[in-house]
Amino acid sequence: LLFGAVLLINAMLPFVLIERLAMPPAMYGVLTLFNGVGFMLGTLICVRWVKQKGVSALIQLGLKGLMASATLMMLLGLSGLLNWQVVVIPIVLMMVCVGIAFPSLSAAVLQPYGSKIGFASALMGAGLGLMALLTTVAARFLRADSQMPLAWGLVVISLIAWCLAANQHQK
Repeated sequence: LLFGAVLLINAMLPFVLIERLAMPPAMYGVLTLFNGVGFMLGTLICVRWVKQKGVSALIQLGLKGLMASATLMMLLGLSGLLNWQVVVIPIVLMMVCVGIAFPSLSAAVLQPYGSKIGFASALMGAGLGLMALLTTVAARFLRADSQMPLAWGLVVISLIAWCLAANQHQK
């Protein structure tokens, strides 16, 4: 689901920023670099904290941060604000959170398989491909006239991911 969140951002963000907010494409390209920087920062945080806090704690931190960032974008949109800052800043925060959670989720998913890790990894890759398909098809049906459809989609994705992780953690 985290991969789906990233793909939803990639599918909808250019329409919101370039078409709706009339941002020059070159400026959009520069701003999307911050998404990569956010993700890299998140993975560095993950590497630094994984031994101290553990995989489960980092998954929860990343998913709660993703939900909080998506909710922030939604609340800013509900207040009537629409500019590149109220779209890009929450997305960069989301990418930091995805960078924290994704490596931990991958480790948690693959760790139990031991000698069958190749099969598990291939299955995980197929799941990512399926998520790419579903997310981009869903994005096709969302309007991009403001950040709200993107924010709602990200809130739903983060809520589902958090519920699934919480349910898995209880087992």
